[in-house]
Amino acid sequence: MLANASEKQLHQYLNTVGRNLAAQSSRPTLQWTFGALQDPESFDAVSAPGGYVFLTRGLLQGVDNEAQLAGVLAHEIAHITLKHALTRYGETQVAQCKVNSALKLRLDSLTDKVVDSIVANGFGKEDEFSADELAVHLLVSAGYEPQEYIQFLGKIPDSRRGFANHPRKADRIKRLVTLLETSKNPGEDFPELPAATQGLVKPPLPSGFAVVKTRAPQTH
Repeated sequence: MLANASEKQLHQYLNTVGRNLAAQSSRPTLQWTFGALQDPESFDAVSAPGGYVFLTRGLLQGVDNEAQLAGVLAHEIAHITLKHALTRYGETQVAQCKVNSALKLRLDSLTDKVVDSIVANGFGKEDEFSADELAVHLLVSAGYEPQEYIQFLGKIPDSRRGFANHPRKADRIKRLVTLLETSKNPGEDFPELPAATQGLVKPPLPSGFAVVKTRAPQTH
């Protein structure tokens, strides 16, 4: 599974899946960087302004298939494109958020003050709800089954450091189920989606990792 993949293989895989999703967003040309943090005990994902998205090894252990992984990445992409960090932590702090070359290569620690603040405090409930909603649109546009993201949300531990401000996972799941039930096509009519999408690149699949990708990628 992904948690046992080599660092190089995992880095390549995350960046292919992540950039395919980011290509569906309102900021497809941002220099997106996706990576894994060497923390097998933590079940977390974090994003930072500039297009940086990181998942812990602990979270990767809980991902069953590519669609679930894509859901987590899409949620973090949504936080960036919706500028939640800018709104919550201020432009002055965010301007200090830089990922150095060592972090890009090793992806084993986060030291920036803004990222530390995000990890410690998280985002508010409305930010989480809106990121979930946009994540569904990105998933559909990229051809993933959004129900898999809902399945993944059910695995999130009820108590995690720095997530007191998060909505209950039951509320997040309920809202997404309602969204899918009431929307004929959740990939359409959303202002964050671009007028045209870029071609998807087939990622190198780690051994034993399942793909759940039953929808055809949308063209706008």
